[in-house]
Amino acid sequence: MTWLKKRIGWLMIRLRSIARVACRLRFAWALQCLERSALAKDRPILLIADNYGRLANRVTRICNLISIANQMGAVLIDAGFVEHRKSFAAFDDCALYVYPPERRSKVDWRVRLACFIIRNCHFRDQDLPKQILDCSDMLVSVDRSNQRLAFSAQEIETAIGASGCRMLILLGLYFDADCKSRSTKDECRQQLAPQQSLAKTIDATISQVRGEGVGDAECEVIGVHVRQGDYRWWLDGRFYFPPTVYATAMRQIQQARSNKAVKFLICSDETLASDIFEGMDVHFSGGSPTEDLFCLSRCNLIISTFSSFAYFASFYGDRPILDLSSLSFDQNQCMSMVPLNSKAWPRLGLPEAFNEDEASQSNAV
Repeated sequence: MTWLKKRIGWLMIRLRSIARVACRLRFAWALQCLERSALAKDRPILLIADNYGRLANRVTRICNLISIANQMGAVLIDAGFVEHRKSFAAFDDCALYVYPPERRSKVDWRVRLACFIIRNCHFRDQDLPKQILDCSDMLVSVDRSNQRLAFSAQEIETAIGASGCRMLILLGLYFDADCKSRSTKDECRQQLAPQQSLAKTIDATISQVRGEGVGDAECEVIGVHVRQGDYRWWLDGRFYFPPTVYATAMRQIQQARSNKAVKFLICSDETLASDIFEGMDVHFSGGSPTEDLFCLSRCNLIISTFSSFAYFASFYGDRPILDLSSLSFDQNQCMSMVPLNSKAWPRLGLPEAFNEDEASQSNAV
């Protein structure tokens, strides 16, 4: 049986490799198909051409590019954001993530096929085909992560305006709209709303934690995002905290809120021992990452380390977040920390207070 599993695994890898080669041969055709489609009529296209990053990274990127697309009057197409289509309402009437929503009716089988080819090319900045880089009516914007700052709205608009191109191919995660408009923030929340059945599941989860018929005045639900996994070694564990530290913060918050019932909803990427949280009313989320994300956004307060997952939940639900990785954090004086402003615009990258020399040294290891 082990031998058979290995053979099947090897076969799947070979099939993916063959599919990648076949799609790369048709990459230029796919781009031309998008450029000539009704989607692009009278508007430039911002095309997200990779499927890199986890859920929160990708919805944060979409938020920033929605703002940039609004500013430019462009059409945003995310060719790779399809594995979560059962979770987001934006896919109810379209097989792809397209913004603005009135353009979704323009998506036909040719556009779907073109995006299928593009996302299965699995291009990165170092292996883009030369004929695409030399194409006069398309630009490639490559994010080089820690080696440069995020691409701003001004950079993207200037690039398209100066060249007169009709399509900007976007690779990477770091695009910064720096939006201060309340209406744009609300638009982003609307365009990334959960699908109706998922929304009902989230309502049921929060009601179950809080208690049927119990409101905010009687009970406060606090979401706890216990990020473990690769945080143990990422940047030498700078943002990693063991579950016991989260439990300490939870107990101090519970003591500070003695005038009302406090219940905790814990979301984690690992199974946690329940005895760590003894003496507290704790509920463990057992849903998908998308369900956990929106459940956190419904809590009164979010406790987390520095994580795009928790920060996007804070933004989406307009909820305060208590970041345990803040330089002012002392696990013996948790309540001295002030919850961060949930109205801040979601962005990726290290916090401003993080020492850049420390980051570069960690990345060099």
